[in-house]
Amino acid sequence: MIFKRHFIFMGESSVCIDLLDKQKELKKHVSAIHIGGKLTLLQRKFFNVLLYNSYDDLLKKEIHEIKIGKLCELAGFDSNDYRMVKHVLISLKRTEVTWNLLGDDEIEEWGITSLVSEAVIRNGVCYYSYGPMFRKKLYEPEIYARINLSIMGNFSKSYAFALYENTTRFRNTGSTGWKDLEFWREVLGVGKNDYRQFKEFNKKVIKSAVKEVNETSDIVLAVEYKREKRRIVALKFDVQRNPQLSIPFPIKDTLLQKMKENAKQEKSERAENTVELNSAAYKRMVLFGLTERQAKWFQTEYDDEYIMANLDVVESAYRAGKIAESLPKYAVSALKNDYRPVKSPIERDMEQKKAGIKQKRERERREKERMEALKNKFEAGRIDDVLKKMGLKERREFEQRFRDQHENNLLYQKTQKIGLEMNHPVVQSLFRSFARKELLQEAAEGEFDAYLQRQESLACT
Repeated sequence: MIFKRHFIFMGESSVCIDLLDKQKELKKHVSAIHIGGKLTLLQRKFFNVLLYNSYDDLLKKEIHEIKIGKLCELAGFDSNDYRMVKHVLISLKRTEVTWNLLGDDEIEEWGITSLVSEAVIRNGVCYYSYGPMFRKKLYEPEIYARINLSIMGNFSKSYAFALYENTTRFRNTGSTGWKDLEFWREVLGVGKNDYRQFKEFNKKVIKSAVKEVNETSDIVLAVEYKREKRRIVALKFDVQRNPQLSIPFPIKDTLLQKMKENAKQEKSERAENTVELNSAAYKRMVLFGLTERQAKWFQTEYDDEYIMANLDVVESAYRAGKIAESLPKYAVSALKNDYRPVKSPIERDMEQKKAGIKQKRERERREKERMEALKNKFEAGRIDDVLKKMGLKERREFEQRFRDQHENNLLYQKTQKIGLEMNHPVVQSLFRSFARKELLQEAAEGEFDAYLQRQESLACT
């Protein structure tokens, strides 16, 4: 790896700083970053080194080569263990990558391949290739990220490096935009059964990864949380350039600390602006003696269901005289450490059954409301058809019959006084109700079913 080296003299000591040569940045396609499967940090680094090594010849050669020693060195793997290299190559071969792009002609293109198509090790050299279509995507990325191989070597955790890969391309726009939790779980390589509770996912994956990215890379991240019905449903990362790598160390440390403080302050201000101060969870935390700042913080970190369940435990212990320390202190400890009782398999099974019944009833309720709305729309259409078939004279006579029948109706009298009469929504509702009784006969058998079929056909087109 080649670096430009600069020496900055400070008093009696000199500080050697590596300024990153931008020519050594890897231009990496987004589809190569959005990969399926859970890759280790070493596997991610090996793939980046292989791509960096082959990039200039991607369209010229089908097979690329690199010495095993150089591959291991650039990946930060201090060994020439062929068995480990083979294991990594097998993993890259088995890992799927998909892309879904919209071209200049507005035609969507979807594709699937593996990270490495073939690989052979012979006489200390690794020979490898990519799929023909994938090579073109890697060489001419519509949207790309620049991954600096020297910065890559600073990472020690897979989740952190995956987060860096998926956020560094936004350094110019300043934000990743809102993306749901499943998107971030997938691109960070979190297993389907790992960290299903948001509290664990946020602590073990997101916060840990953000911390390492901010401390070791050329960007600084600040995460924002989006709530719906008091649950975290999406994340957004604010992305800023981090000039710390090219600044003398004392200044660098001061700047980094200042950036952290600013990010913390901005997060606190955002949290205070988004917390629902009238929510039952917030009010109950204050009632238990938490300060407003503490209550706001907990409500940005946890959903209301989690907070209320833990406070139930605290209240039960308090009423039983089991709390020796102060109530606020015990409540804070419960919220931080989750004092909720662990449920037995039978309880969890019963809760799932109850949830299933509740979901079924909710589906039935929505279906009933949908059918009632369609029925009303069907009847309204029948009324319109009858009224359209009336001649002008017949229509006027029918409207006069309506006026005569409703002359003592207070709502109708009120619309007459303000000069709206037949154009007023109230009068229109009364008129259509009158028309339904006077003009409509009961629908023929099967007529409504035919109407439903037509509506479903229109919905599918």
